[in-house]
Amino acid sequence: MAAPGNRPRAPRSTVGVLAVVAIGVVGVVARFVTRSPLWLDEALSANIAGLGLGSIPEALRHDGHPPLYYFLLHWWMNLFGEGDAEVRSLSGVLAVAALPLAWLVGRRVGGRRVAWATSLLLALSPFAVRYATETRMYALVILLVLAGHLLVRRAVEERDAPLPVLAGVAVVTGALVLSHYWALFLAAAVVGVLAWWGRRPRTERRPVAVRLVLAVAVGGLAFVPWLPSFLEQAAHTGTPWAAPARPTVVLNETIRDFAGGGVRAEAGLLSVALVVLVLLGLLTRDDHGAPAVEHDAAGAGGEGAESSIHLLARPAGSVTGEAAVVTLTLAIGAAVGLVTASAFASRYASVVFPLVLVIGGRGLALVPRGRPALVVGALVVGLSLVGIAGNVVDDRSQAADFAGAIAGGADVERDAVVVCPDQLGPATRRALDEAGLADLALHAYPTLDDGRFVDWYDYAARNDAADPTAVAAELAARVDGAGQLWVVSNPAYRTFVGDCERLIDALTALRGPPSLVLQDGGSRFFEHATLVRFGSAPP
Repeated sequence: MAAPGNRPRAPRSTVGVLAVVAIGVVGVVARFVTRSPLWLDEALSANIAGLGLGSIPEALRHDGHPPLYYFLLHWWMNLFGEGDAEVRSLSGVLAVAALPLAWLVGRRVGGRRVAWATSLLLALSPFAVRYATETRMYALVILLVLAGHLLVRRAVEERDAPLPVLAGVAVVTGALVLSHYWALFLAAAVVGVLAWWGRRPRTERRPVAVRLVLAVAVGGLAFVPWLPSFLEQAAHTGTPWAAPARPTVVLNETIRDFAGGGVRAEAGLLSVALVVLVLLGLLTRDDHGAPAVEHDAAGAGGEGAESSIHLLARPAGSVTGEAAVVTLTLAIGAAVGLVTASAFASRYASVVFPLVLVIGGRGLALVPRGRPALVVGALVVGLSLVGIAGNVVDDRSQAADFAGAIAGGADVERDAVVVCPDQLGPATRRALDEAGLADLALHAYPTLDDGRFVDWYDYAARNDAADPTAVAAELAARVDGAGQLWVVSNPAYRTFVGDCERLIDALTALRGPPSLVLQDGGSRFFEHATLVRFGSAPP
């Protein structure tokens, strides 16, 4: 028997393989696990996708998004069902499909070490996991950006743009601009960077750049049939739920939420680590002035040979093109937001998220092997796992708590639920249905519809014109006087200042003081509110 100090150690290769397998398993499983009920945007997406194919474009004119994801979700729901796990699993599958693409992108950027580093960052990214478990289009956007990057990078590095590559770029571009409007800013940034890269005449760059720009333009033609709907949305829907963001706010929110966001200290530390890795990947070169992680002569991602091309010929070498696209996209988006008074949400930056990870992956690969790499890798993995765990256990919406409390004391035939504002309706309605209360009436302030949709068309003007006292009188006429009114409200929503309080005051005058059922959950939930109950109307 060997002495304790002389026990044989597992080969490093075996430990490495086991670590890769463990990270891969965690990354895949985490993309399908969350206990949270659907929140507003998710429930609204599922409700729109549940309409007939011919009705989806009309519904989106009142919602403010392009149609591709909703068509995909419609077909997915027809195949697999409409439960929370089923509607979210489409994003999970798309997110898993992005993992091998991240490896291929990293390999082309800087060889196998960059490939594994980029894959690690994506597999354990709290941001990527969040949107892999959300019924929204952002996992689709990340997948498409990775595919487009791979195609453009191949053409640029090999000075070759054959028809299959150009066709792929066109298809990806068309799919992106029909998935999210910020993809328009990404496409403009890519065109700008390619034009700058190929600006010198009579060089081998110029034909490749021209062909790629034309491919992006051809792909953009897919947006033309949707253009009338987009223009109507721009004029009548917009983003009334928040104020426009300054460029510094856009940058701050993007950096913070790429690391998971929220109030956890680990997210703040991970955002610092990600910024450091990005700077390392962007700025670091070896002692000879060449990129520290390079391609083989064929551009296939080997290590140790000199790179064949540096986009923009800047000091960072292999990732300056990505950095330029990220910077331009965010700058264009922030500028357009200010000009059009449109709000910003960090999820919009999913169009550049894969490029940020590629740069960060190069930075992680540049950390010296041995103990430094183990320490940095363990730090990134540990902080990321905390963010992933939060996504699994945290509830995004308080709606399930409301439904549970209402189920304990509601008379389905006589009672009714009121939500103020209507943005609380889709998640609350879905939670009530899941709790077996599908027959319980729900009325959404101010229009008193059934709460399944939010009509963003001229939203602020409609809310300003609403009279809470008149709405309360209409509720009294609709709801059986012997029944109870359960009111879910949050007065902090933009364009509803004072409305929900006045509605409750008017209902108090009609029915007497309400009793508190559930307190507003605050920061514990992304979507939160207070639940009160009004008893039967006095005789």
